[in-house]
Amino acid sequence: MTAEQWNIQGVEFSHKGKLDKAIFAFSTSLELRPAQPWVIYNLGLVFMKKTDYKAAGELFSRAIELEPNQADYFVDLGLTWFQRKNFDKAMDLYSKGLELDPLHSRGWNNQGVIYFLREDYSQAEQCFRTAVNLDPDYADGWFNLRDCYEVLGRKKQQKEAQRRYMELQE
Repeated sequence: MTAEQWNIQGVEFSHKGKLDKAIFAFSTSLELRPAQPWVIYNLGLVFMKKTDYKAAGELFSRAIELEPNQADYFVDLGLTWFQRKNFDKAMDLYSKGLELDPLHSRGWNNQGVIYFLREDYSQAEQCFRTAVNLDPDYADGWFNLRDCYEVLGRKKQQKEAQRRYMELQE
């Protein structure tokens, strides 16, 4: 099989939850063609699923070195730092991702989570609202917006966000 075919196989295994097989497929792809940032990124996503945030972060960093203009790489690298409780580093990386792609709904949502944890609910609301405005079908954004409205005591908006979130779960 070609490097691309191994990558496709890895994506399929990852979607099916066969993470060790996905790692093998992505690693084989990289043996055939080492400098494939999207394959390195895909491998990082598998390590995220395995909750090995350090390994995932190293892979996302490698992908960034090879292709520094991909917002997803920065946002997911930020998530590895978030999972390791380094919120400042995560925020910096989310910001870099948003500089590259201001329409990146996950980047906005992830920034909102940090603002929420810091109890800056006004900023959190702005981020969550931006995320769902960019992608009205983004369930996590509606879930987080609902929680933000609850803390802010906005019952009507909380119910609306909850309704939208539940619609997306069906």
